[in-house]
Amino acid sequence: MAAYNGATYKAPETEDRLAAVHDNFKAVSKGGRLAAFGAMLASAVRGLFNELGRLLRVALFAGAVGGATGFGLIMLGYSDPVLGAKHFAAAPHCAFAHYLGVDKAHMRQPGYWRHHDADRNGVACE
Repeated sequence: MAAYNGATYKAPETEDRLAAVHDNFKAVSKGGRLAAFGAMLASAVRGLFNELGRLLRVALFAGAVGGATGFGLIMLGYSDPVLGAKHFAAAPHCAFAHYLGVDKAHMRQPGYWRHHDADRNGVACE
């Protein structure tokens, strides 16, 4: 044993050196590289399936929310859920109503909001 910076150093045992040589040989041998490639490929496939499962859950949740929203709009009296969604999207500002094509809406039509009717004549965003 030799002292090195105040600590004692112990030379590796013969078995440790043989194990290290064996590990190095395994790492560079064809079987070791093939096994490492197989493990990497299996890990990538596992990760892909995990990601696909997560994306599938998100897609199912989005579909359920969209279906519930469409059903709710139909139950509110909109025969076309897209037109109902445009009506609610036009609520914040007349610029949104103009962009969605529901500006100049008359009273009791999709796109009419009372706060958009400045002169109270029954036509919004004029």
